[in-house]
Amino acid sequence: ETLLARMSNTHSASGPHMNFTSAESATTKLREFQVDFKLLDERRVAFNAVQEMFQMIRTPYPRLDEIGTELNILENFFPIYEMFGAFLDRFMDGLWSECDVEASYKEVDSFWKKLTKTVPHLKAIEWAVYRDTYDSLIKIRRMFPKLRLLAAKEMNSRHWIQVMECTNCSISLEADVLLVSEVIDIDLEKYGQVISDINKRAQTEMRLEKSLAKISEEWSEQVLEFSQYNDRGPLLLDKDHVQVLLRNAEGSQQLISNMLLTPEISPLRDDAAGWAARLAKLTEILEKWLIAQELWANLEAVFNRLRTKERAQFEAIDTTWCRMMAQSFLVKTVLLVCFAEDAPKDVFLQQFMADLERCQGSLEIYLREKREIFPRFYFVNDRSLLQILSDGSVDVVRPYLRMLFGSISSLKTEATDDDPTAAAGADCIVAVMSSDGDMLPLIESVRPGDETDQWLLALQRSVYHTLYRSASSIAPLTSHLPIEDYCLKFQLQVAMVGLHQQWTKDCHQAILDGRTDRQSLLAFKQKFSGQVSSVQSGLMRNGERGGDVLSNVMLQKLQGVLVFALSLLESIDDVIRKRVRDTNDFDWERYPRCYVQDPVAVDCAGSLPTVELGLLQHRIPYGGEYQGCSSFLGLTPLTDRSFVMLAQAMSTYQLSCLAGDGISTKTETIKMLARMCGVFMRSVACSSVLEPQALVKTISGCVQDGSWMCLQDIHLLQDLALQALASHMKTVVGALQAKARICTLPSGTSVRLNPRFAMMSTAALRNNLPWSPPGYLREQFRTVSVI
Repeated sequence: ETLLARMSNTHSASGPHMNFTSAESATTKLREFQVDFKLLDERRVAFNAVQEMFQMIRTPYPRLDEIGTELNILENFFPIYEMFGAFLDRFMDGLWSECDVEASYKEVDSFWKKLTKTVPHLKAIEWAVYRDTYDSLIKIRRMFPKLRLLAAKEMNSRHWIQVMECTNCSISLEADVLLVSEVIDIDLEKYGQVISDINKRAQTEMRLEKSLAKISEEWSEQVLEFSQYNDRGPLLLDKDHVQVLLRNAEGSQQLISNMLLTPEISPLRDDAAGWAARLAKLTEILEKWLIAQELWANLEAVFNRLRTKERAQFEAIDTTWCRMMAQSFLVKTVLLVCFAEDAPKDVFLQQFMADLERCQGSLEIYLREKREIFPRFYFVNDRSLLQILSDGSVDVVRPYLRMLFGSISSLKTEATDDDPTAAAGADCIVAVMSSDGDMLPLIESVRPGDETDQWLLALQRSVYHTLYRSASSIAPLTSHLPIEDYCLKFQLQVAMVGLHQQWTKDCHQAILDGRTDRQSLLAFKQKFSGQVSSVQSGLMRNGERGGDVLSNVMLQKLQGVLVFALSLLESIDDVIRKRVRDTNDFDWERYPRCYVQDPVAVDCAGSLPTVELGLLQHRIPYGGEYQGCSSFLGLTPLTDRSFVMLAQAMSTYQLSCLAGDGISTKTETIKMLARMCGVFMRSVACSSVLEPQALVKTISGCVQDGSWMCLQDIHLLQDLALQALASHMKTVVGALQAKARICTLPSGTSVRLNPRFAMMSTAALRNNLPWSPPGYLREQFRTVSVI
């Protein structure tokens, strides 16, 4: 007990855990205490054994057990302490550039686990050496999340400068100078949030930088693809590939635009803005290049057909183009081709386009000649006309068919070998088709050729002859065939002509018979009403109970004929209500009537039949323009009144105008009359920016073609355009009234006159009053108010 008391006092006052100076001295002292403890423990064991021998109660020595436990804890703790100290010295004195934060954290974490596992005794916390080690481990463990942020690959010099500015510290950023201890001295605990914010910005900047680098890499590798032009080599850019480049450029521009809206883009703003400008310029260059390419190809094809003198002015431009394309073919890389310092492509293309347009201007006489042959060429601009004329194929003309023919959207061709003058297997146009699926087989096939104007004119005439022959064929059938039967056999507009002429014929006869039989009109109405009901029943039974389902085209035909027939039925009711007894009565003549020449007389004469639409005393020749299956709105008292006024204006070649509010169907009314008359109507959307030259050009085309011209919202035209309209209309109307064949327009152009020409217009009401034209236009003007 004396030895135990002495050892306890010594252990408490100067044990290995007290007055700690170094691990070595503490270990030596620990060994001395362990020897003393072993001696005392052996004595206790012997003493306890004697007590047991004499059956005495064993004397406990808790202090000795406590000292033994503490010595065991110290024996486990000192190696951890020693290794942690060595690690800390090595870690703090290491270079930041060589620091592996994750590996260091794993070491610290292993020390922490060993410490908490091997030193579970709560009393150890009272020891200064243990407490210092414990606190050091906790502190350095808390620093590692901040160290990870600082060691992230996204952090570069500018971000370290931001760290120094925010923490008011100064450290050297040189890789062989900066130590880990200097980084830790920043006071990471205090400025942890600041460092986290800087790291987030750094990550965003890194993503932006990678995206920008990816864009740069992609466009550095993009190349142009070329296609052969005839047998002259790769003189054209591949359009499909250029469109892909344009889409990619648009996508890259959108991505960069989104980058520029990000606050973190500041360090990369100049690079991003540079790429945005470069891609915008690239898009502009490629678009100009395609336009120039198309115009050059069109001019090249046209000038190849002209005389040597006229071609000489194009040869210099052609040589320049070929040289430029050859150089581009050698380089191919998009950026190098478009942004070459010695020859910027945008400057070249701008000058080249100017040269091409001057060269195109020299073709005015050539284009005018082509427009005189086929007047509807006036309805397309010069550049489109050059493209049409450059290649006589159907594929080139197809995109412009709606502009030239209204309802024709496609052409059906078949290979024929009937013509010995044509190349074997050359395709002939055998039918025209509308966008709604209707098709008109031609009685005279048309063979496309190099002279586009000639075969388009032949196509127009073939459609005209086909529709007139069809109208002659349907006329004798309508008296005994149901409406749906001849709708199945003929096109919608032919079926409407047949129905209209039969209605006109039967109603005319019923009026004449009414002088002796007062029930004749009622009988005719009952007969016609039965035909209409048959069409209605057929439409209602469509597809019922497993029956035949009508095709879309047939359905449109029946619906269109039904609407027209119902309108005619209402006209019969009006004739009966007004008790018309004379075919010269105004109440009969004000309705549109259709007259088809007797087919027998036509066959004897060997000519086309006469098909006319009657309005009052005015007869309007059927235009023979293909209409497809376009919808028919139906006749109303308002349209009937408008038709009468329009017919009166046409009889004197006056410019008629339908005036009404914004919701009235002014233009549709004119289109309906044009559809009934089978004529091509060219609509012009008037505005304050419409140039007089464009207006005059359309007038020239319509006058020569015999088309109708409709000026939508004529009240929007400026005074210059109205003056040009007045002067030209005065000249044309005077020549038509004098039955002249040719007249010279005020613009100096001589045009052939087609008496079928008519001009209409629409205008908005102002204060519920019709638009009043200027005085110089009023004498050629006739206004019809639409309520």
